[in-house]
Amino acid sequence: MNINGYVLLARETAILYRKLFPTWVIYSLPDGLWLFSTGAAFLIARKKYLLHFFWFLFIYLFMVGIEYIQKFYGGHGTPIGTFDKTDIIAYTYAYIIINIIALILRKFDNKYKYKDKTSKEVMQNIRYTLIFSVLGLLPNMF
Repeated sequence: MNINGYVLLARETAILYRKLFPTWVIYSLPDGLWLFSTGAAFLIARKKYLLHFFWFLFIYLFMVGIEYIQKFYGGHGTPIGTFDKTDIIAYTYAYIIINIIALILRKFDNKYKYKDKTSKEVMQNIRYTLIFSVLGLLPNMF
């Protein structure tokens, strides 16, 4: 299956509508949504909340750190990428919102419903980290 044809068609169609959206919607919103969905996978409906909270906090800080690395070592056209403070704002909003949602849902959730061992929870975190890392890298590959 040749996916490049579909990617080119999507890009050509997107060019028509690009002027209707502000630049932060095009460049930063996908990053924020990616972090939000990652947080949802880690924080919602999981028993050992603090373990997952700190794991997700590490991911958030790592992503903000990557932005600052881009500020000092990146630039337009470099493989590292370009610094954008709007990305940091999108990451921060996503981080705060998913933590609030997870805390609210945790208050209403049955605390004894999820009885996984810590080792199993850590393995799930590693799996989720790998899956969302691949999902985060895929758009940059085309």
